[in-house]
Amino acid sequence: MFNKFKGLIITLSIVVALMLIIGLSIVIGFNNAVKKQTTIENNYAQISVALEMRFEKLELLLGALTGLEEHVETQLTKITDARAKLSQGADLNDISEEVEAGFRNIVVLIEDNPNSYIAVAAYNGYMAEISATINLIMTTKIIYNDAVTDFNRFLRQFPRNLYLPALGFSQEKLYDPNLVSN
Repeated sequence: MFNKFKGLIITLSIVVALMLIIGLSIVIGFNNAVKKQTTIENNYAQISVALEMRFEKLELLLGALTGLEEHVETQLTKITDARAKLSQGADLNDISEEVEAGFRNIVVLIEDNPNSYIAVAAYNGYMAEISATINLIMTTKIIYNDAVTDFNRFLRQFPRNLYLPALGFSQEKLYDPNLVSN
């Protein structure tokens, strides 16, 4: 009889140990997925911050231009409208395209009227800041896409692919690769 209970105790111990291992694996997988998903959300917010910085730099550049008030006002309105759309939760891809188009118009405007800005040094300074901001935007998009790729790979790996979708996790979309160069 003692051997019968001994076998039952061993079997129950093995079952409990397996349940603990599986449960611990699920908890660790869930917590890692939450961490990675939060990183993605933060990286997406960083793209928004970088775009906001570019809005501010473009407004400063436009403010430095003189002699082209009508054209400047039009571009300033476009940038201000894009900023308002961003604060209202508009799609970052659309906003980025609008700002990029406005920026190209400003460059053409300045190239066509080289004597129209207040000081070459101020213009060059703003252009350097805008260039740095564009690089920051590109970098934040790359970092975002890296985080999304890491998260998606994490979700697809066995055994997490068996239980994380049931816990509400799904693959994230990469930032539009056509806009990474903006």
